[in-house]
Amino acid sequence: MAAFEVCVRWRGLQAIEDSWEPAANLLEDIPTEFKRYVRSNKADPQVKAMTAALGKAQVGKHRYVAGLKKSPDGETVCGGSLIAPNVVLTAASCFNEGLTSVVVGTHSLTGFADGELATVTRQIEDPNGTDVGIVILDRNITSIQPVTVSFKFTDWYTLTWVRGWGYVKSGVPKSSELNEVSVKVWNKIKRWTWLGDTVPDNIMVAGGGEGDHGCLLDLGAPLISEENAFPLLVGVLRGGLCCRQRNSPGVYERIAAARAFIEPYLLKYDVLYYD
Repeated sequence: MAAFEVCVRWRGLQAIEDSWEPAANLLEDIPTEFKRYVRSNKADPQVKAMTAALGKAQVGKHRYVAGLKKSPDGETVCGGSLIAPNVVLTAASCFNEGLTSVVVGTHSLTGFADGELATVTRQIEDPNGTDVGIVILDRNITSIQPVTVSFKFTDWYTLTWVRGWGYVKSGVPKSSELNEVSVKVWNKIKRWTWLGDTVPDNIMVAGGGEGDHGCLLDLGAPLISEENAFPLLVGVLRGGLCCRQRNSPGVYERIAAARAFIEPYLLKYDVLYYD
């Protein structure tokens, strides 16, 4: 099923479910009209939920989150996670963005205040075909602890967190500060019901509930579960289904599916991981 067909199917089921969008417009995908609708209906509770769904992350708490940039002083264009002293995990689809710099530990969208800045030296795609990518930095990040990578299967309905700076293609601007949103992982039945049988097992779908919009965050943003309040990296955001629609889920690469690609970088630096 093509991405557009999946998108239309999602929109159609949403409209049938709660009549939020007029059925006559199901096959239209015109950002300008959507922007006009949002701007002229700011008081609508559904629009408020869509544009203000992401909460602010606590300053200084999630410093493993990385911002990938085209220039040191520019905006973050993709998210990532520090998994070893000079290794950042992100989405391989970000490598089309002309990345030159990475800032780890900052709370800000622009620049590198309160974080550590490094230069991109290599960008490596998973040869096994997942959308997971590795960025090698020109130096070690010394003041920030890498996040622990988990190769354990993430159970259905697990409550997870995704963190990034957020971007809505319809024109709602990125947040200037780090955002976070909690999302639950879908089970196979729900995934099949909504999306059909075309989604491979290396993909996780999460969110899509009232007010959670993980799919609006940066590509490459980390999906985090917690074990006794200890953060574990379990997924990488690769996109979403119709992110202009409210309650749209996020689509994530499952970290466990890219183990053969990721593990050597952890072993090289003797970094502990969760198995």
